[in-house]
Amino acid sequence: MYSKTVCNSNLITLILSLLVFWGISTFAIASVTDSDTEISPDATHKHSNTPEPHSDQNPEPHSVPTLGPNFTDINLRPYKAIYKADIKGLSATLTRSLDHRGDGLWQLQNDASVFFSTIKERCLLQITPQGIESLNYHYKNPLSSKRNSSLKFDWANNNVQDSHNKGTILNLKNNSYDKLSFQLQLRMDLIQQGQHFKSKQYHVVDKDRFKTYRVERVSEELIVTPAGTFKAIKLKQYRPGKNKHTFIWMAKDWQYIILRLERFKKGNREHSLELLEMKINGKAINTTKQ
Repeated sequence: MYSKTVCNSNLITLILSLLVFWGISTFAIASVTDSDTEISPDATHKHSNTPEPHSDQNPEPHSVPTLGPNFTDINLRPYKAIYKADIKGLSATLTRSLDHRGDGLWQLQNDASVFFSTIKERCLLQITPQGIESLNYHYKNPLSSKRNSSLKFDWANNNVQDSHNKGTILNLKNNSYDKLSFQLQLRMDLIQQGQHFKSKQYHVVDKDRFKTYRVERVSEELIVTPAGTFKAIKLKQYRPGKNKHTFIWMAKDWQYIILRLERFKKGNREHSLELLEMKINGKAINTTKQ
């Protein structure tokens, strides 16, 4: 019984690590401006962060214009995506969602279910003109409490504390995020920069230390998933000096949602993740309208 519990815990942890993007992403979610909105260099177009009401029509794909430097110009949309994870011959279902909480706050959450156990990971964040500011992050593993984490970001004093790790306090660096908000910031960077995005480095808080991830643009491809056929941006994520890397395919015309993920170690593929279905504003996407 003990060995089975340990096996379950390790498997779920591996599954969740896939969405700890690139290691990590969420890989996250995202938002784009309306395709018929023109962005001029001498004017700022403010887009409300209030979620759009549900429509009886299927969500439309969107072109992604290059935005100005203000990240609050990006119009985030609530979404829900379901993935199938394959790890060492076993499979599991993972659900990711982004919800508007009011007052400019958003919650990004992962739920992984395997062997009648569920691990929950969530973060509360806000969007500023300069980018994402994480407010708190919680990770709860019912099979292994030592993996639990509860981060509280204090931007006034420029530090972050993990109450599950002896209250360790870290001073925040530029481009500092929790494991989930990092993924959302990457998506927003892609939305803002479009074809101009080449690479960027992110500092991710992992309990009592920082981990540095580098994300690089690789190519554009057309890929087929159970959710449909998509134009995709392929990225490579890795930690400098490590022998592991992750390839991520993100939907170019659908808010850069994660489509597929493959993780490699020493050249061998270890795990994969693939999109099964997705809803934006409560409505299933229709890839025939691309």
